[in-house]
Amino acid sequence: MPQLITWLAEAQTRSGDQVTVVSPRGHDTAAYRHVQPTAWEPAAVLAALPGDADVIHLHGENPELCGLASPLGDWPRVTTVHGNHQGRELPLPNRIYVSRDHARRHGAERFVYNGLPLEQFPFAEGRQRRGLLFLGKLRRSKKGAKAAVRIARAAREPLALAGQPTWKLPASRLPWWPGITALGAVHGDAKTEALARARALLFPAGWDEPFGLVLIEAMACGTPVIGSRRGALPEVVADGETGFLCDTEAEMVDAIQAVGALDHRACRDHVQRYFDIDRVRQDYAHFYAAAIAGERW
Repeated sequence: MPQLITWLAEAQTRSGDQVTVVSPRGHDTAAYRHVQPTAWEPAAVLAALPGDADVIHLHGENPELCGLASPLGDWPRVTTVHGNHQGRELPLPNRIYVSRDHARRHGAERFVYNGLPLEQFPFAEGRQRRGLLFLGKLRRSKKGAKAAVRIARAAREPLALAGQPTWKLPASRLPWWPGITALGAVHGDAKTEALARARALLFPAGWDEPFGLVLIEAMACGTPVIGSRRGALPEVVADGETGFLCDTEAEMVDAIQAVGALDHRACRDHVQRYFDIDRVRQDYAHFYAAAIAGERW
């Protein structure tokens, strides 16, 4: 189950809501009840839903389950769209996107930024930081792993590559050089430690990123972001304050030299101000109330 859904369910429970999470994987926690359907198909999911739910929050883009003709009927619901779907119609009711740019590119207006529980991300003033970090799916060219290697190599700065697959360098077809370290997939404490010890997170996305959760995870640890000026990045990263947004790889090389002047505390404060998970909870509560009142969009 995506970490974001867990964080949101925990925040909602803390605020006094009763939350049931229905998903193919997961378990009951002290915060919420988890139900695993007998199969991940509409009838089984419908049978797993608590009959007294006030509203259903769908995370996904499966029209069979989430669409206007789904077996959920008139049950009040909202649908968070996490991916891009330009060029194909999705009959999803009450769609909510994850950034203003994400919504705009799909002809919509409603969005809720992703968020995180700040207390789960370590921050230490004056910590020694070294090298750059790329964290993402390494084989997906639009995520920018190859660009990150080129940028780090041009800057003569060590680079840690985190994500799957765990490539054996230099046999990975990356523009390899000795400053690269392959960390493989990282989760939990290993992930936050990798984020917290880097001088900057490299995020040279080659597509319009809907949000980019790793951006706020890095900044929560006090780590600035050097990324592409496209997609949701201008909404998430405060250019010149919590990182640098660039149009070319050459600009990113220059940004690496300037990143030491940024304030690590400002990065964390930025996340606390705009991307705290409780703000996410409040924003969704507004849309829940609208759906319960019978609004459709």
